Amino acid sequence: MTNEELLEAVGQMMESQTAKINLTIENDVTKKINLIYEKLDGIDEKLKKMPTPEDLAITNGRIEVLEAIVKKLSREVAELKKAQ
Repeated sequence: MTNEELLEAVGQMMESQTAKINLTIENDVTKKINLIYEKLDGIDEKLKKMPTPEDLAITNGRIEVLEAIVKKLSREVAELKKAQ
């Protein structure tokens, strides 16, 4: 084979490989990237629904108040039972 024929053969092989790579990118990589974006959108929606730190602080404060009330009422019930 002459140098020109070798160059032509190498060029055709490179074109073939480039076409295969492009096809793989289109079929596999693009689909996977789209799946990742879909998952990220789902995660983003869930994050938007989550309470903010301020909301959690308020809720925690309310829980502490309710716990204190339950303890107080439990003590009062226990005292009333002893008094009977």
